[in-house]
Amino acid sequence: MDLKINVGNLPKEGSSHEFYLKEEDVAVKEVVSDTFVNFEICKNGNSYDVKGFMDYKLSLICSRCLKEITRHKRKEFSLEVREKVDCAVTGKSNRKTGEAENVYIVGNSCLDLGPFLRDEIILSIALKPLCSEECKGLCSVCGANLNESACEHVKLKEESLT
Repeated sequence: MDLKINVGNLPKEGSSHEFYLKEEDVAVKEVVSDTFVNFEICKNGNSYDVKGFMDYKLSLICSRCLKEITRHKRKEFSLEVREKVDCAVTGKSNRKTGEAENVYIVGNSCLDLGPFLRDEIILSIALKPLCSEECKGLCSVCGANLNESACEHVKLKEESLT
């Protein structure tokens, strides 16, 4: 994904951008739709603030019943961009203690948002996705989907507990 923005030519009032990334350009196998990206970039002293959001769909497998599920995601993002020269001169970060913040350093006044957006999508994917919070999963003996029907193994287990 190559989304280079020349921050050196940015107008004083900043600029807004919106576009679609094709599914194959995102290169994340779980993404099953084009990704809509909308963001604003503004100059803030010696740095640039980027704020926006992405909309996309993910195809996942429920970790309990192995059913394929599709989830719509809206991921908001925010990052601060600094010139490499600015960071080298000051030698310090603007981070406040305990505050999570994305700071990107760019050279040649060119910011490539592609890797950042791809990372944000990857981080939004649940490690153990569920089709629903009430998902009963699969029978450990025969593999039947317990959301669709109760198998004889579950009935036997319930009878032995009573």
